[in-house]
Amino acid sequence: MKPVKMKPVEMKPVKMKPVRAHTRKRRLPSLPESTAQTLETVAELWSEGRRQKLPLYLFLALCFNLVLAPIVYAAADGELSQTQSWALGVLGLSVIALSVYLFCVMFAPEKFS
Repeated sequence: MKPVKMKPVEMKPVKMKPVRAHTRKRRLPSLPESTAQTLETVAELWSEGRRQKLPLYLFLALCFNLVLAPIVYAAADGELSQTQSWALGVLGLSVIALSVYLFCVMFAPEKFS
């Protein structure tokens, strides 16, 4: 089998949105412009993530489900598909999260009023 020759692909610069005024802009002199913009974007997302906890919690729950779904799939001995075991993992995590939330609301209602 002959190796296939591939044509080189030209990389075009990506235009990024400007960073919001409330974040500090820092330029890193030794890095290229695109890397500095990427680091600024990551810093902006990190600061936004500190204020909004729900997306972080959802991401962590889905990552934990990546560990939980194979365990459910193995326990079912092939009776469930991988999609069904993943869905059962999400359902189990949501039931546990709802139980913890309701427990907190019952024993500390002044925080939620």
